Amino acid sequence: MRLRLAPGDRVVVLNGTTGQPLPGGVRQVVDPHWRPRVGLVAPAKEEAPYLLEWIAYHRALGIESIVIGDNGGADHTSELLQALAAAGAIQRLDWRGQSAFQISFDMEAIRRLCGVTDVCSVTDVDEFIRPLGGRSDIPTAVAEIFARKEVSAAGLSWVTYGSSGRIEPGEGLVIERFTQRAADDHIRHCVVKTILRPERIVGMVNPHVATIASGEYVNDRGDPIRWTSVPAMAEFASWNSLRVDHFVVKSRREFATKAKRGLADQPAGIRTRDEAFFASRDCNEVFDPMPADFVDRTKDELARLRDRLKRFIPLDSPLQTLMRD
Repeated sequence: MRLRLAPGDRVVVLNGTTGQPLPGGVRQVVDPHWRPRVGLVAPAKEEAPYLLEWIAYHRALGIESIVIGDNGGADHTSELLQALAAAGAIQRLDWRGQSAFQISFDMEAIRRLCGVTDVCSVTDVDEFIRPLGGRSDIPTAVAEIFARKEVSAAGLSWVTYGSSGRIEPGEGLVIERFTQRAADDHIRHCVVKTILRPERIVGMVNPHVATIASGEYVNDRGDPIRWTSVPAMAEFASWNSLRVDHFVVKSRREFATKAKRGLADQPAGIRTRDEAFFASRDCNEVFDPMPADFVDRTKDELARLRDRLKRFIPLDSPLQTLMRD
């Protein structure tokens, strides 16, 4: 018998032996003629060593528009963002000299993506949006989550990655170097980052959660999110179609550098990334590497991105170190 299914209808793929749902097995029927245009907005301060990989990864996995809030820093982040904007790889918004700017930047960037993207993610440069359950790219998963027109926003669960025991950064991409994450029941996995229809957003509660004008706020299974009393935290983590891999500490040395620059949503001088912060997030119980195909596609896109940047970064610029493999 052939079923007649409409966009938004749910199909659950079960294990033929146990009868239990397979990981990533909740599927929603999508309109075969709709491939959503997906955008990304993020603030950046002193992120020069990581920006090219982060941009390349998301471009390789189907992100079309990237808007970055340039908050400067001593590592030539502004120079790199200006070159990326000149090369047409991103849109740069100038937020240099500003503190506690993240919410204001997010709202400006979201407004700029109205009519340009169907859906955009509000994220950070240490977060990588990862398709799950064999889905090949981000728009494929987004098409499922937003298959119903009533869905206005989705909270994607965090996955906290630790240092993998690294003291020094070492060689390789972030998504290669850090392969161990917290146990499945870690409380921080319940924290979400939001992906949304930009025209339906009226504000940001915090860098994690938006206020929507109408419609539904769901998880990556399409279920209504059940919030806890803690802002930005759902009752449970959902890793079905999309999640956010959060490389929050990286190596010991990288964390020490990150801790000095403060937070984009806090006034200048506030220091909350201390030893206790590192210890609570340096969780390495589960080996869960980025799929090799995603890594390979990132490297290919990174090579193309560097090639595009050649004419926009002077040969005597300190950024030339980022132009080498």
